[in-house]
Amino acid sequence: MVSSSHLGIQVQPIQLKLMGEFACSTDQPVSFSARSAAEVVAFLAINKSRWVHREEIAEAIWPLTDPKVARTNLRKALQRVRESFGLDEVILKYGEMIAINSHQVTSDIDRAQALHRKYAFAPQLTESIDLLIEEWKILDQTFLDGWDAEWVFQQRKNFQVRSHELGIRVIDALEESGKFEECLEVLQLLIQRSPLEIELLQRAIRIHSRTSGGQGLAKMLEQIIIDLPPMSEIPKPVRRLIQKIQQNQIDQVPAPELFETKNEFSLLARMIESNLKSNNPEAMALLAKESSNIDNWSHAKTLLSILIVALENSDLQSDDQITVAINASFLATYASDYQIGEWAAQRVLSVLEENDPRYIRTTSILGFLHFETKNYDHSRELHDQAIELCRQYSVNQELSRVLNRKAVLEYHLGNFDVANPLFREAIDLEAKLNDPMQAARLASFHGNLCTMEVLRFRWEAARFNGELAFKYSEHSAKVYQTYVSAGFGLSRYKLGDHKGIKLIIDGITQTARERLRRFNMMSIDFGLAVLIDKGAFNQAAQIASMNRLIREASGYPRGPAEAGFVKSCFDSHPKGSVPSVQPMSLVALSRWMVEELESFI
Repeated sequence: MVSSSHLGIQVQPIQLKLMGEFACSTDQPVSFSARSAAEVVAFLAINKSRWVHREEIAEAIWPLTDPKVARTNLRKALQRVRESFGLDEVILKYGEMIAINSHQVTSDIDRAQALHRKYAFAPQLTESIDLLIEEWKILDQTFLDGWDAEWVFQQRKNFQVRSHELGIRVIDALEESGKFEECLEVLQLLIQRSPLEIELLQRAIRIHSRTSGGQGLAKMLEQIIIDLPPMSEIPKPVRRLIQKIQQNQIDQVPAPELFETKNEFSLLARMIESNLKSNNPEAMALLAKESSNIDNWSHAKTLLSILIVALENSDLQSDDQITVAINASFLATYASDYQIGEWAAQRVLSVLEENDPRYIRTTSILGFLHFETKNYDHSRELHDQAIELCRQYSVNQELSRVLNRKAVLEYHLGNFDVANPLFREAIDLEAKLNDPMQAARLASFHGNLCTMEVLRFRWEAARFNGELAFKYSEHSAKVYQTYVSAGFGLSRYKLGDHKGIKLIIDGITQTARERLRRFNMMSIDFGLAVLIDKGAFNQAAQIASMNRLIREASGYPRGPAEAGFVKSCFDSHPKGSVPSVQPMSLVALSRWMVEELESFI
């Protein structure tokens, strides 16, 4: 297959291998005259969902070099990239921003992402498993093996976490299909790498008990216990399980839920796909309705996969098609699929006039996508543009949402005094509207304001807004109660209400159950404040370190305000070394935090 440049010249697609040893090829291998040129290509490929500032690239690849010299090195490296490919279109430029041409360059990581989308549509469980295993085998390699740059080390940690969580899904799928031997092989591999993952230990107990009467279980558990670190460094849930094993009191662990692709979204995907092929407009209408349902947003990745299929078969002429595209751009922020979100948003903007409320909404969502990819200046420009359009055309029903999104951007960056009046104006505007979604939006606005007040340690204001978020979401949009629960609970705990700990626990367990990863990780961070207050400093340090790794691997790193909150929680306590923690799933980390908090109730 060939791709075409914007000049109409037929060129071979460029294939990168980033997992394992680095390789680059078209129809034949491509070599670079210097490692720095290959590093620039690899760095941009791993960040292909966003435009990257020249300074960020220069600082990452030449971290100990004078900034001016690093910028000169970057220019030389970019020139070597052009010489290696013989093309100017491989690296795209926009002022000081650089991106790789995603239409011309693909990688094995892109293939893994494509496999992840395909498995949701696989009609048979066995086919789903094959796709999932293929994805896992790609990601379960060493990122840029043999390279020793600091940014490479950080990405390796991210892929270790991603591979670990994906391996757990493979285990679930293999057990569900009755492939116990294969399941045990994957289990043992993951346990060797992460012996403190309680879910893995429990699943090993369950699988061994279902095969050959549990033969081999005792030997495996004996080896695991020998290799464990000192008891003081072991998470409480694992410590409790080990004690039961040593006392021959092993509980039976229930089997996991049915494999994820067998849920209602998979059935919806099959129906949508078949109806789209027959040009049935009812399919798009149903998808527009379902993707607008707030209660479905917790399944963001699966739902987004369905929307992508619909958009690939759509010319965006009907209102339902436009709604699907807008919802896809918004859900991409939940699913960390920013490139897809920008693609969907740009399609909407290309077919609407700027005075259309949907155009303004999409401009603001596009700004939020740039916020998620750390392009903060461009994000602020797009939000300001959306605000100006709202005021110019008197589109008040959109203005409150846009103000809320910009306020989230500002508080994320620690600009609390800028964010606060934006939240207040958004709430005042929304309260004057007569809209069936008014309560849900007020719940969202007050929930965001509660979170901001927690991050700046204003407990009374946080409690007040948390209560309003709960009130407005009492009869609809329960998802907002779920995500604000931990912040609201922490504010109540800090004001002397010990029941606040229970709310934090509820927030962690519910966000984990609903797969609201971003809010799950934030809820865990809020739990740290309680652990530190209670003197459980070592446990808090371990959990904070592991949560940071998971957040970075998931595409939701702590922003300046969140990082400042965590740092401030630890500042008043003696510094100490944090024991190393092996990769752990977010579910396991959530359970660890919950058990630590439960000991204080």
